[in-house]
Amino acid sequence: MAMILLVAEGSAIGAVRRLRTTWYFFVPGFVPYVASTLFHHVEALRTNHGHQRHKYAALVHYPITVLVPLMVFRQVAQSEIIVRKWAYILKTWGVFVVVTCFAIAVPLYFVPLVRTATTDREKTGVVFTWLLVVSPFVATLTGIVRSLKDGPALQRSPAITFVAFGFALFPRFVQAEMEFIAYQVLSSLIFASFDFVTDLAMPYFVLIGEAARRSLVRFLCRPVRDRHFDTVTAENTQETRDKQTPVMLLSRLSATMMSFKSAGRYSMRSLSTFLDVPTQAVQFGYHPIFLRRLSDQMHAYSLIELTVLIFSNLFNITLRQILFPSVRHLLERLVGLGIMVLIEVFFEGALYIFLVRSANLPLIKSTTEPGVIRMHLLALGIGGTVFIFRNVPVIVLQLLTAADEKKYQSVSTYEFCPFHSSMFELS
Repeated sequence: MAMILLVAEGSAIGAVRRLRTTWYFFVPGFVPYVASTLFHHVEALRTNHGHQRHKYAALVHYPITVLVPLMVFRQVAQSEIIVRKWAYILKTWGVFVVVTCFAIAVPLYFVPLVRTATTDREKTGVVFTWLLVVSPFVATLTGIVRSLKDGPALQRSPAITFVAFGFALFPRFVQAEMEFIAYQVLSSLIFASFDFVTDLAMPYFVLIGEAARRSLVRFLCRPVRDRHFDTVTAENTQETRDKQTPVMLLSRLSATMMSFKSAGRYSMRSLSTFLDVPTQAVQFGYHPIFLRRLSDQMHAYSLIELTVLIFSNLFNITLRQILFPSVRHLLERLVGLGIMVLIEVFFEGALYIFLVRSANLPLIKSTTEPGVIRMHLLALGIGGTVFIFRNVPVIVLQLLTAADEKKYQSVSTYEFCPFHSSMFELS
């Protein structure tokens, strides 16, 4: 609820005001949700001693996950000065629907893969599978958020954070489960390199995609013209060749050299112009807020990556110290965490310098605007709390399985926490 209102208004005060006019949307959604959580564990609604859940319980979750965001964003589109109303509704609502689908898919497909992985190499393979499968969807969702031309300016930060936090949380917890520090450092280096390359190329992929789209439209809409070619006849070429004096040949040679030099200078100017993202954005006619959205996305990604890295490792270290206290193991993990943080900071710093110096993105200026930093932190806190508290039993059981595989390998999430009812556990 909090994230929906924050995305809709782009500020905490606006979210509270919006709650006064949309509270009746959330009540019909939360009542069935809470009721399903309570009565889902009643013996009358279960068969075969709890092995088969109530088949129709998934329909109870439908209002809170699908209908409530749609009704809230529809009300926002009608009450605010929004020109493209249906585009705004479908884009914002689609982001929440896709993230909900990922929340269902992760416990269904990826968590069992991690729990059955016995070596660090197998866990690294699961993480690579996650990156290859989920990255295109995350890029598409963030592209949809950037394409929003209506609504408050600070709206994009919560939406991007909501998408990116779930994407970064799973691989970092898998990394925290790895037994050897060397594998953790190596995987952190791979993650940081992957993020560096994708974040570095992202503005240019957007520009190249827009250029390709416009070229295709121009080619398809080009009228067919009759082309007339002049006929050139060459006669007595030997005589013409004999008339060329050495002075003319020297002049042609110098002209050729000058053309090469000018072409080289033009190529360098073209390269610097292409690397300059604001120039390309103006050339392709992007909305003025386009650069602001890119900057917000870069800041959100950097903050999320570092926060999730520290949180996941500290959570795992604390849990292992509770189960198996060891000063030596604690120091090793803390040193490994420090190395991974340095790797992440190094790559994020290099990315920041390049985007400011070469790409000329307004990363520094965007943070000086009022409310930007507060919104980044608020979106991170709310989005992280939603993801973590909703999946605490899954996360804890996953870490316990990594710590003591013999004891927790055969334990299901329902057996570990009977009060954790979720639609992806129903069958």
